[in-house]
Amino acid sequence: MLLLSRLFFALTGSLLCHCFAVSAAMNEVPSKPAEIADNAAPVRLFVAIDSIPKLARQKLIQEISLSGLGLQNLPALKMLPPETDKLLYQAQVGPYVFDISIDGKFSMHSSRFSNANHMLFADVDYADVIRETLSWLDESRMVVYEPTSSIQHTLTIFTDTTCPFSQNLHQEIPTLNAAGVRVRYLPFPRLGEHSQGLYDMTRIWCSAERQENLDAGFSGFPMDEEDCRSDLEFSITLGNALGLMGTPTILFEGGSASTGYSSAHDLLQYLDEGVLLPTTTFSWIGEQDTPEQMLSEPVEVVTPPVQISQLLKTELKALKLNNFNPEYIRFTKSDTFYLAEVGSYLFQISEDSNYLFQSNLLEKHPELFDSQVQQIRRQMMDMLDESSMIVFEPTLPAGQAGQMQVKHTLSLFVDASCPFCTSQYQEIPYLRNAGVRIRYLAFPKNGLESAEADLLARAWCLQDIEALLLNPEKLKTSPPPSTSCKESVAAHYLLGRSLELFGTPGIVLETGEAISGYVSFDELMEYMETPQVILE
Repeated sequence: MLLLSRLFFALTGSLLCHCFAVSAAMNEVPSKPAEIADNAAPVRLFVAIDSIPKLARQKLIQEISLSGLGLQNLPALKMLPPETDKLLYQAQVGPYVFDISIDGKFSMHSSRFSNANHMLFADVDYADVIRETLSWLDESRMVVYEPTSSIQHTLTIFTDTTCPFSQNLHQEIPTLNAAGVRVRYLPFPRLGEHSQGLYDMTRIWCSAERQENLDAGFSGFPMDEEDCRSDLEFSITLGNALGLMGTPTILFEGGSASTGYSSAHDLLQYLDEGVLLPTTTFSWIGEQDTPEQMLSEPVEVVTPPVQISQLLKTELKALKLNNFNPEYIRFTKSDTFYLAEVGSYLFQISEDSNYLFQSNLLEKHPELFDSQVQQIRRQMMDMLDESSMIVFEPTLPAGQAGQMQVKHTLSLFVDASCPFCTSQYQEIPYLRNAGVRIRYLAFPKNGLESAEADLLARAWCLQDIEALLLNPEKLKTSPPPSTSCKESVAAHYLLGRSLELFGTPGIVLETGEAISGYVSFDELMEYMETPQVILE
C-alpha cells in the first residue's frame, strides 16, 4: 500500500535508492601491502571494535541501541579508523552507517543506501544488506507468531493494520505457522506519522499482549488503550532506511524482499521450491524495472478497472483530496502497472491492485513548463477538502449592509513561529473587505514531529489562526490535538512538499501561481487582478 513518509518519507527525496554496502573485507581484516608508494594515499584497514577508544566504543554501542538494533553481533563488528582529516570512526550496521568521533562526543548515522559519500565501502547487492539487517534485529521489538511444528523458515514483515493487503496477509498466518513458518511483525504505518495506522499500532506495540491486540487490530475489534511511542519510531526509521515503499513488505532470510499481498500457497512455494511469486505482487528491490523506467515507456491514456479507481479514491481520501474530479486524473498503462497522474502526485498501481507506489510528479519531471506546474497546483487545490482548512470568507467593510461576493480565493500555507506569517495575517481584514476568500493550510517547516506541528494541530482543533500567529501561549495550554487535527496538518504538509513549497507564508493563487514570503495587500491585489507569471 501507499507509503508516505518518506514523510517520514518521502519527504526526503526519491522513492528508490542507490545501494552502497559493505565489502567482504568487513568479515576479514585485509593484510597491509608490503610496500606503499611515497605518494600513495594511506591505506585504511578495518579494526575490531575492541581496539577503538573506550569513549568512542561506548558511544557507538549507545547509538546502535538507540537505533533499535540488537547488540548480538557487536563482538564481530569491524570499523574503519579515522582519516587524517576526519577524526571519525565509521561502521556499517544493518542499513546504517555510523560516524563516531574519537572522544565519543560527536556521532551521526545515515542510511547507507541514500548517502553516496560512503564510497569507502565496496558495492554489494541489496540482498546482502537485508541479510545483515535481519541478523541485527532485536526480536523483543517485534510481534512473533511461532509455528505449530519445527521452524522451517522465518519471515520478517513490515505491516500496517489499516492496509487491506496487510489484513489479507494476516489471515494467512495460521496456514504459514502450520507449515513451519515463523512470522515476525514490525510496524510500519504507510500513511505517515499522524495516521490511524500509527495510532492503532502504537496501542498494539505498547500493550503487554501485543499478539492478541494485533489480531484485534487486523479484525477491527477494540484494542487496549495504551499510548506510547515504544518501538514504532525504530521500525519506521528502519523501514525508511531500507527504502520500503509499501505494506506489507516481507523480508526473506535469503535477502530478497516482496511488497504486496501473497497467498500462503505462493509464499510456501517460493520458500520451499524457489518458485517466484506472481510478478504483479512481487518486487526484487533494485532489480526489477523501477517506476521511473516505466514512465519512459510509450503509453496511451486508458480507462482503468473499477477496483483500480476505487483503490485510488481511497488513497486520495487519506490525503484529504476528497473532491474527486475525473478531469484531473490521467491513467496510462505499462506492462503490469496502471499509472495515475493526480495533480502533483504520481501513483503506480499493479493490475491486481495488490501493489501501489506514490511519488512526486514535479520532482520526477523538473522539465515541466511554468504553465504546467501552475495547472498542477490549481488542480491539487481544487481537489483538497476544505473541511480540513481554516477558511475566512469575504466581508463588507464596517457599516455597510449586504453580502460581499467572492472575487478571488487565496490558499495560504502557514507555520507557527513564523514572523512573516504574522505580518501576512495583518493583511487579512483588508483582503476580506476586497472580496478575497482566504483558505489557511498548515505547513510545519521543521517536520511533523516539531513543536510547531503540535501548535498547528492545536490551532486547527480550535479553528484559531489568530492564537497561532498572535498568541501561541494560549495554544500551549489548550487540550492535546485530536487525531483528526493531526491528520489535517499532515495532509497539508505532504501537499505543500509535493507542490515544492519550502517556505512560509506560501501563497497559491487561483491560477496556480505560487509566492513564498510576505506580500503586501496592494501587491496581492495587483497579482490577482492582473494574471501573470510570478517568479517564485
